[in-house]
Formats: sequence, structure tokens, C-alpha cells
Amino acid sequence: MFISRCRPHLGLRGRLSIAQTMRCFVSEPYPFRVTSFKDVSEAEGRLISEQAKQPQTSVSLQTLMQTGRGEFLNRTYTDDKSIENEEATQATEKILIQVAGFLRRELPIRLAHRIQDLECVPLMSEMESVAGVKQLYTQSFLELVQFDSKITTPEQEESFAKLVETIYDRHSKVLVQMARGAYEVRDAIRRKQHEEGHRATKATFDQMESTHEFLDRFYLCRIGIRVLIGQYLALRQPPIENYVGIICSKTSPYHVVERAINDAAFMCTRKYGEAPDVTISGRLDLTFPYVPTHLRE
Repeated sequence: MFISRCRPHLGLRGRLSIAQTMRCFVSEPYPFRVTSFKDVSEAEGRLISEQAKQPQTSVSLQTLMQTGRGEFLNRTYTDDKSIENEEATQATEKILIQVAGFLRRELPIRLAHRIQDLECVPLMSEMESVAGVKQLYTQSFLELVQFDSKITTPEQEESFAKLVETIYDRHSKVLVQMARGAYEVRDAIRRKQHEEGHRATKATFDQMESTHEFLDRFYLCRIGIRVLIGQYLALRQPPIENYVGIICSKTSPYHVVERAINDAAFMCTRKYGEAPDVTISGRLDLTFPYVPTHLRE
């Protein structure tokens, strides 16, 4: 897997524009490093710290598509001339091994950064739900670093795919757990303000700014992790026309908007008996490479 370096920027309220998410899937590192971690052994804490010191790799959608097509195989298999004639319609064993090798190196780094964030984020780190998320990330991190450091055979690649699919499913409820943690923070702040009055208010507001920055960083990087894993797992499936993994080379904004209009009209009609007409204007034939599910959600 080969990369392009870039720095994403968050929009208002932590929402990302299409252009921003297309540029790369990585976030800024935490401003300081953690030297010790709760609920992990000293050896595991050192391992997390070592991985968290390494920078995360920015990966653009273009790079994901090129890698899925096998355009970078010659950089990994420098002595294998047969790859020049490989079909680009579906991922071959060599492509899957190359992508798996990249994820084996990259995912522990990204998870270590998230564990570090979860360990020291103001207010939220003390919440039970957030501690549960940190435990999930720690479990996944340890499973990854215990896997073979180099993936060179189809058998290793298949075993690695099963591991990351398990991790992908395990982390599917993280958004719900983090939302629960936010509610826990709100209740804790209200109790503290009730007990200490205005003295606690200023300190709480100062902490909340850091907490908002953490949430922006956490959700952005979670998207990156799930896109990388989702792309790899999709490459292992039978090919679909105009798709490279989860990326559609001809994503149509018109069709996405049309589907959203139909869904909204259905709910409107069910609730109020009718729905307003909506007219879509502009370049209705426009298409571009993107992950359609991200637009629909």
C-alpha cells in the first residue's frame, strides 16, 4: 500500500465535507503522549506507547482504488514480472497480501492513538461507557500485534482477514457507546455544578473544549479505520461493476439525493398524509469516485 501525505481539517461541529474525506483518512495526533494506562499490564502499556509514537499514514481514495486494482504491485513484488499482466477486474492473491500487510502495520498504530486519546480525554475518560470503548480498542490492538508481523502467504492473509472482520464487527457499536458516554458526562457535570455551584462551571467549560476536540479527532479516525478495513474485506468478495472494494468509480449524487427524497417523502406521507414536491437541478449526470454509503448516511 502506498500513500499520500495530507492534513484534514474539521468543519463546523465536527462534520466533514466530501472533499475533506476524499483527501485522506487520518487525524491529528494527540498533543501529548501518555506514559501509563489503566487496566493494562506494564508490558502492554509500553507496547501501546511505542505504537502511538509512530505517525498514522494518510490514505486517499485514489490510493485505495489504485491499490485495489493492483497498480502498486510492482513496488512490493519488484522481481516478479508476471504482475504486469495481472487482471485489474478483481483483487488477486498478491493484491490481498499487499493490502493485508499494510493493515497489519497501520491498524495497531491507529488503535494505539485512539487508546491514548481515550486514556486522557478530560471528563469522558472516567465514564463507564468510554472505558468500555477503550477496552474494545485495547483488545483489538493486542490481537493485531500478536499476529504475524509479515504476511506473505495466502494462508496468512486468510487468517488475517478473519481477524480484522472480527474487529470490524466488534467495533460496530462504538458510536452508541460513545453517545452513552456523552450522556454520562452531562449527568456528571450537572451533579458537580449542583454540589459546587459556579466554582465548577469555568473549569468544566475549559475541559469541554478539549473534549470536543477529542470527539472530532476520534470520530474522524474511526471513519478512517472502518474504511480501511471495509475496503480490504470488500476486495475479498466477488467484483461488482464500477466498484473497487467499497469505492464506486461512478457515484451519482443525483441518485443519492433522489433516494433521500423518496425516503423523506415516504415518512412525510405516512405522518401527514402528503409530501412536498422536490426538484433536483444542476449536473444530474455528474459522477465521481466515492463511497456511496457515506453519502447516504
